[in-house]
Amino acid sequence: MRVTIDLDDALIAEIMEITGLSDAQEAVEKALREFVRIHQRDPRSMNCGALAGKAI
Repeated sequence: MRVTIDLDDALIAEIMEITGLSDAQEAVEKALREFVRIHQRDPRSMNCGALAGKAI
């Protein structure tokens, strides 16, 4: 899926530093996969409703 979104440059840079990835698209995909993995392990660990409309 192709989407165009505005992301916080500092946040992307931090994800890239943490993961060691040099491509922003790969870093975003890695972060999303990790988010889903954590949620699948324990759905209560992330109150996604509380995150609606708020910067994480």
